[in-house]
Amino acid sequence: MGINPGAELLFTEGSQTAIVINEKWVRYQGREMSLTDLTKTLLGLTYSVQPTPYWTFNGRILKDIYDDLHSGQPNSDLADEDATNTNFV
Repeated sequence: MGINPGAELLFTEGSQTAIVINEKWVRYQGREMSLTDLTKTLLGLTYSVQPTPYWTFNGRILKDIYDDLHSGQPNSDLADEDATNTNFV
C-alpha cells in the first residue's frame, strides 16, 4: 500500500499505535504480528476482520489509501511523507 517500515499506524477505536515492520508485519508492544491479528485482538474478537478500516496513516484511513491506490488516483499523503513502497499494508 506504500507505507514504509518504521511508519506509525493509529488504531481508530482507541489510542493504540503499531509500527510497520514490513509488508506483512507490524510491531505492537514489542510483539510482531499481522495487522489482521492485531486488529482482531484489540477489538476482542474471536474471528478475523479486514483491518484497514480500523487504522490510519497520516490521518487517513488505510482502506481509503488502499482504495485510492487501486483506483489509480494519486496518493499525496504517501508522497508528502516520502514513504512510498508499493508493497506494503
